Amino acid sequence: MFGGKHSCQPDWAINVAVTTHSDTGKGPAMISNYNRIESLEEDFDLVSSSDPTREMKVWQAAAATSAAPKYFKTYVHEATNRSYVDGALYYNNPASLAERERKLLWSDTEDSEPDILLSIGCGQDLQAVKEQLDWKSNQLNSEEHAM
Repeated sequence: MFGGKHSCQPDWAINVAVTTHSDTGKGPAMISNYNRIESLEEDFDLVSSSDPTREMKVWQAAAATSAAPKYFKTYVHEATNRSYVDGALYYNNPASLAERERKLLWSDTEDSEPDILLSIGCGQDLQAVKEQLDWKSNQLNSEEHAM
């Protein structure tokens, strides 16, 4: 969710985007309730529509971003005949994507820090955490032996 006021939106409007994986061949995609100028740096497909009949409803975007293979079937958006699966296939934690999007939406403040960037994770990779702890433990042990 991105806050802020735009001249083309009502005072109460909030920009919302979720990550997904689309069938366009580009791979990762972001479904948004806003439009913006495309960036040359994008490695994802921005899915939005100025045609209200083709725009995704909230429940449709939720189904598209959470259609995890083996748990939920692929979501097909009937109005566009595009299919989507879980956004975590490419962006398990889309915080960096949200930060990049913020800078594209409000280029006049891109050098400023955001008021808040909240990332609510879905857990930890216990094997990766264990490897990091083992590595740090080995580093401390080798430093102690060097003294």
